[in-house]
Amino acid sequence: MTLLSAVIQQGFREANIIPIGATPSTNELAEGLKRLQSLILSSLGMEGGEQLSTLPIGNNNVTQPTTFVPEPPAYLPSNVRLLCNLTVAKTLYLDPSPQDGARLAVVDASANFATYNLTLNGNGRKVDGATTDVLSTNSQSIQYFYREDLADWKVISALASSDEMPFPEEYDDMFVIMLALRLGPRNNQKIPQESVVMMERSRDQFRARYAQIVATPADPAVLSRRGSGNILNGWA
Repeated sequence: MTLLSAVIQQGFREANIIPIGATPSTNELAEGLKRLQSLILSSLGMEGGEQLSTLPIGNNNVTQPTTFVPEPPAYLPSNVRLLCNLTVAKTLYLDPSPQDGARLAVVDASANFATYNLTLNGNGRKVDGATTDVLSTNSQSIQYFYREDLADWKVISALASSDEMPFPEEYDDMFVIMLALRLGPRNNQKIPQESVVMMERSRDQFRARYAQIVATPADPAVLSRRGSGNILNGWA
């Protein structure tokens, strides 16, 4: 597995800012980490995965209309942002059959996770390398990305340079070159077109791998024709 620090070092090298074998300075490492974290988060929902929909959990500080249902389903669907206003500690079970590249985000809107912990159960998968992940920090905001090859919901937010990249190693070039593209102009360096071509190739592969199969509503008239057998007769 590749560490973020290695991607940052390679990004500075790709941009020809540091020579072979050199390591970024403390300030360069901090700058690279900030830019790399931004690239990781901005790649999801656009480059790969799906946009998040909001799912309210709990009713602390909530004036709720009669139609408001703050309780989760039996298990959580993928690609949701849990907006938590807990009044008791909760254990939530994640999607038992998530797609590769599925996403999950959690926000402690009531800032009371230290009092009312939220436990995420992997439901047959891992969550950040363990069977469960207990969130117990007030005002915590965290995002996960599902790796089918590891059967693990990997944390992708608030990463440190000593953390592992959340994506497979075959996409290291994509993030190295994207980081170089961000760092180059700051250091009066121009990234060669050959590197850009390699980045675009890797990005296309990333998009293809993590494209989500999303159910979308259909025109009722189309469904009606399908039910009557007219699709087979060429009326679709």
